[in-house]
Amino acid sequence: MTTTLTSIEELFRNPSADPLAEMRAQGLLPREITDKPYRPDPAVVQPAASSALATVSPRSAYIAGRAQMSVSGPQWFIAGTSAEIGFKWNPGSFGSIVWFDFYNLGANRELICWMELRVNPPATTTFRLGGTGNPTGVIVNHQSTGGLRTWVPIYLKSMADGRAIVFVTPTGLGDGGAWYATSLYGF
Repeated sequence: MTTTLTSIEELFRNPSADPLAEMRAQGLLPREITDKPYRPDPAVVQPAASSALATVSPRSAYIAGRAQMSVSGPQWFIAGTSAEIGFKWNPGSFGSIVWFDFYNLGANRELICWMELRVNPPATTTFRLGGTGNPTGVIVNHQSTGGLRTWVPIYLKSMADGRAIVFVTPTGLGDGGAWYATSLYGF
């Protein structure tokens, strides 16, 4: 690990490192995160895809000048009709994480990120979503989503350098599921 993180790939060169702890140590994520359970609300709807600042999927994980993603510990990758990246926290590792780095957004910009996920059974399986400028992580579990593909929003704020980071990771050993897409919108 370098003294200052300049590239997201640096987090994944050392598989024994905890990328969330590294990002917190460098001030890229809040030092402490409180969690709130995700509860679907039909009144909260995702904006039109055409108004997104960036949309990242397994088919386009890099958008020049706007976004990139990294995955640590993926279980599978499917590039077919229903493209997805599967991940699970396995014994003997930090876990698994899907990480997004958005840039050139402008300083301190209010953002909302929508992630399309599927949480595997049993009902106690959970994911944590978190990001820059938001000390409250979102906990998504199998029970609240019914194991279906679900778009989950999380609010963010870009940093002074115009970057915003968001992640999704299983919260416990054996927890897993799939990620399909992420769309970022600005206010």
